[in-house]
Amino acid sequence: MTRAMTMTEDREKLGLSLCPFCGGAARFGKCAPGEQEGENDGAEYVECCDCGASTCLVFPLMDSAKQVLRDMWNRRPDDRKTPNAKLNGAEPSGGASV
Repeated sequence: MTRAMTMTEDREKLGLSLCPFCGGAARFGKCAPGEQEGENDGAEYVECCDCGASTCLVFPLMDSAKQVLRDMWNRRPDDRKTPNAKLNGAEPSGGASV
């Protein structure tokens, strides 16, 4: 099994999309005591393994924050709702141009 194949299988198992900035694989992370400033201890996040892009820190209350983080990381903007959609030739659905 190749390394690329293993990374693809790991990504699918974690349910994380590729990085929206560089296309790299992403992973879950957790701020361990002593690694960062004390107020971040226990916080969880998702980060790109290649470029380092990441979500904000999420502090789990009782359960893991992985589902919330997965949803945040996998969210992508809808092209029709972006401010520059008209510049790219796309019109919002059902709307008249001004």
